[in-house]
Amino acid sequence: MRTACTLPSTVMPYIILDLFNYVGHNKSRNEIDGDVMGYVINLIANEANRIRVLKESYELQLSLLPKGTLRTRRRGKKEYYYLSFRDCEKVITDYVGKDEKKINELREGLEKRKHVEDILQQLNRELSVAKRILEGEK
Repeated sequence: MRTACTLPSTVMPYIILDLFNYVGHNKSRNEIDGDVMGYVINLIANEANRIRVLKESYELQLSLLPKGTLRTRRRGKKEYYYLSFRDCEKVITDYVGKDEKKINELREGLEKRKHVEDILQQLNRELSVAKRILEGEK
């Protein structure tokens, strides 16, 4: 069973709270605006670095998980399990066996891989937004 993916949103609500704590009361409007923009850019840069570290961690985890699709073939009354995956341009099909424990572990690994791929896709979107913001400020 696939679990819901909970990720930090692109809009970072904790930045707003930090800004309210950061802004001083005895500063002019221009000083506050300059300080706040610098603070926001710094926060976004830190968030981009955090996302890069997370991406590396998830990519390593992804490399350790099985890839492909588990397929069942029936011959008469017997079921045979195969793992199909792509290697460059070839589709490779490997016989898995009949061991239920091994088949269940493989299914769980494939589900976990899908979950990690979803997380990586979200992290890539967030990193893209952070890069566009940071490059716009340079």
